[in-house]
Amino acid sequence: MARKPSRPSPSRLIEKGLRSAVQSGSEYIPDAVEKPLRRALDLPDLSAKPTKPLAAKTEKPATPPAATSKPKTKAKTKAKTKAKASQPDLSVVSEPVPSPFAITGKADAGQEVLRLKAKEMEITDPKKRTQPTGTEPVFDLSQAAYEETPGLLRQTNPLAVQALLPRAQPGARYPLGDRMRNVIDLTPQIADRLVEKAQQGRGTAQEYFYHTAPIVRGLEALDTPQGEAISFLSEKFAPAFAGTSPRTNTEQNMRNASLMMYLREKGVPISSELYNTFGNARGYNMMGSHQDLTGQMFAGTHDPLTNPKPSAFLPNTAGDLGYVTADTHNIRGALLAMNEVEPGSINPSWFRTPEARSRYAETAEFDPSRDINDSLQSAVSGGREMQVEYGPMADVTFEAARRGGIAPGPMQSLGWFGSGADTGLASATKTIPELMNERVNVTAQALGISPAEVLRLFRDGKIPLMAEGGSADAEKLASKYGE
Repeated sequence: MARKPSRPSPSRLIEKGLRSAVQSGSEYIPDAVEKPLRRALDLPDLSAKPTKPLAAKTEKPATPPAATSKPKTKAKTKAKTKAKASQPDLSVVSEPVPSPFAITGKADAGQEVLRLKAKEMEITDPKKRTQPTGTEPVFDLSQAAYEETPGLLRQTNPLAVQALLPRAQPGARYPLGDRMRNVIDLTPQIADRLVEKAQQGRGTAQEYFYHTAPIVRGLEALDTPQGEAISFLSEKFAPAFAGTSPRTNTEQNMRNASLMMYLREKGVPISSELYNTFGNARGYNMMGSHQDLTGQMFAGTHDPLTNPKPSAFLPNTAGDLGYVTADTHNIRGALLAMNEVEPGSINPSWFRTPEARSRYAETAEFDPSRDINDSLQSAVSGGREMQVEYGPMADVTFEAARRGGIAPGPMQSLGWFGSGADTGLASATKTIPELMNERVNVTAQALGISPAEVLRLFRDGKIPLMAEGGSADAEKLASKYGE
């Protein structure tokens, strides 16, 4: 395997970006955020810094005070002229974005995407919104292209990953009446059943979800050096995709991640304060916890012991197949498999309601998407609190991977998609490169430029991506399923 070029840490990259943004006196950073940033970065306080209006660039000199009411009319005229052009100039957008995210400052190509997405959300039927055409793909989505992933991207020994997962101390009881004990005892049998169920998805998108080498190769086709392409994947895209992933289908996840990348490139601090102050840009529905977690992912401050699922999803997204992202659907799928090999073996504490417990006790039947309390529990282990149920639940997939002769990441995605009809999975069976390719295509249609140019703009952090169809209400999903 080729040596991977050394890269600065995500925390150093975000500090560099923030320092540059603050030093330049960027008007898209609110004063309430800029002042503490200046203190943290040891920069002088420029409290007298003049504010600038969120207006479009013009090539003419500033209008004298007596004519302050006219530039708006000229800007509108200019917008109409640009609208007629077959190849729009995305360096200037004359209208402010009708969303809270006008905080990003001077109008640019990214603001145009936000404006167009907000406008498209006015179409009530998602099927009538812009759809991917399937033409001009920016990535090679062949099996051979996916199979490059283990040799091209950094891989971690699964045994090392598994050894560091949070779990209870030997001999200690697990939370909720030691409900994890039966899962631990039946891990070999559950693993065998998962291997059987995974066979139908081998060699398909179900197996290749985390095989992200096509993204690197697609960026290389734009004359991006390989090291920079890998850095884009692992240090920009993967943290954003992982941070915006909880309780979100993959298509919405892709769109939300692209917005976080765009805002970060603009120097906007990524945290729940962004959501609490400005809400959501239309079509990019998130919770404040998504933005908090994404900020932690970018900075490298997330805790893999207290929040192990997204901590595994980040390297998986970056093409490291040695991790297991044990999410809601894998938990439900594992319990479903356990009940198939030993009916009636699920501990009553796994069920949400007394009614579900009684029904299961009588019939050994349950609805994985509705009846299971799949929020993995935490407890003090080794002197600190951690999500102790995550380790033994992930062990099931690690064991299935060993028995099936496949890497843990693909084994998890095979179980994820393979049992999706039973577990309530809302995501379509598409790989990460496939999802990104479709969003690039839809965005290209909206902007009237080529998909390759959209990918270039996305790589450089100049635009978020649009997507076809509707958007999930993240708060309602969290309320229904918990976190």
